[in-house]
Amino acid sequence: MPKLRRFEISNSVRFITFSCFRQLPLMADTVDRDLFVTELMKFHSDGRLIVYGYIVMPTHIHLVVVPQEGVPTGRILGELKMLSARIVIAGWKARLGILPQDVFGSDGKPHVWQARGYDHNCRSEESVIQKINYCHNNPVKAGLAVHSSEWRWSSYHWYS
Repeated sequence: MPKLRRFEISNSVRFITFSCFRQLPLMADTVDRDLFVTELMKFHSDGRLIVYGYIVMPTHIHLVVVPQEGVPTGRILGELKMLSARIVIAGWKARLGILPQDVFGSDGKPHVWQARGYDHNCRSEESVIQKINYCHNNPVKAGLAVHSSEWRWSSYHWYS
């Protein structure tokens, strides 16, 4: 698969999507979704990301964010994925006592996230609003909720 280039635009709102390892529903457990949201909010509170919107789905994550000025999006995203994966894997070990076989990669290590993701520069306020609404509608579209308000692992309640 060809590696797509990122076009870094300082102080630009980014719509980012990344998937769970092998598209598995590794965020199906509410505990794991809570752990990810907690880690995301740490990045927000310490200024590494300004978070405008997010959704944590069983198989993927969508973020509407502004990365810290001067720091490449890929570096911040890599750090978020690495730290959240450590916490989630530790939670699996504590709750399950053993890791599922299908989370081990060819390197023999457990994985939570696919190596890369998708990102898009939002070039207008309308685009930002559209991406936030897309995030909030994701669980409804996937049949996980009847209304966006029922899915607590999103920024929906910030706006309601």
